Amino acid sequence: SVPAGDSFLCRDQAPVGRRLVSRQPVKVIHQVPVVSAPVEPGRLEIPLD
Repeated sequence: SVPAGDSFLCRDQAPVGRRLVSRQPVKVIHQVPVVSAPVEPGRLEIPLD
C-alpha cells in the first residue's frame, strides 16, 4: 500500500505521468479504489476473523 501511494505521487510530478493519466484516466480510477480497500484495516479484520 505504501509503495503504491509513492508511485501515484511520482506520476503526478513527472510530465510523462501526466500524459499517461490523460490518455488512460480509467487506470487512475482503478488505482484509487484498489489502494483505499487495503488501507482500511476494519475491512481486513472482518475476513480475517
